[in-house]
Amino acid sequence: MSARSPGWVTFGVVAVGAPGGPTPRTGTVTTSNNGCVTLDTPAPVTDLPRGFPPETEGPPRASGNPIVRFTTNQGDLRVDLDRSIAPCNVQNFVDLAGADSFDGTTCHRLSTTAGLPIIQCGDPTGTGAGGPGFTVKDEFPRDYPPATGYADAVTYPRGVIAMAGSTAPNSAGSQFFVTYGDAVITPRFSVIGRASNETLAVIEKVAAGGNNDGLAPGDGRPNITLTIQTSRLR
Repeated sequence: MSARSPGWVTFGVVAVGAPGGPTPRTGTVTTSNNGCVTLDTPAPVTDLPRGFPPETEGPPRASGNPIVRFTTNQGDLRVDLDRSIAPCNVQNFVDLAGADSFDGTTCHRLSTTAGLPIIQCGDPTGTGAGGPGFTVKDEFPRDYPPATGYADAVTYPRGVIAMAGSTAPNSAGSQFFVTYGDAVITPRFSVIGRASNETLAVIEKVAAGGNNDGLAPGDGRPNITLTIQTSRLR
């Protein structure tokens, strides 16, 4: 049996290059100086996407626990990040939040199916196919237990926040999902931290409203709209 997963349309993905130095660059950029992200389409330094790591930034820190707070139309959300488990993906999330890239975005997917209790957010287009214009390298979890009865899946426990992506390598961008119950998922989604109890209460309220079954029975756009209004980094 194969596990279902929070995947969607592939963005334009290219391989992530080696880390560069902290020296600012000129001309056309493909890979960030921190070695974590790659632009979908090479761009001039003067025209980089919002949230792209600053060109003076070196490799991401391997420790630390940033906190991001979101205000939404349904209540406040808090996510506690952990640089030690996915330094590139955490830095990407911090950069996006710091650039207000999540502000005004609506969580576009809610699954209420058995084994996949997730809500998915962070798409600037609200369609499930959008991203920030760049992708992040994979930092997959290694310590989650195998899911009973599945050959290729593990259990992402309740309260995990992870970056979503397609089946292509290094395809995460700005979309992320939160598990509001134990989820059976293939271990190819980088975990970046944990959602607070207040966050899970908001998500469970939205989940109680169901979805439009637009992707599959029990899987689609939430009937109760959840929109991120502002982001605050601590």
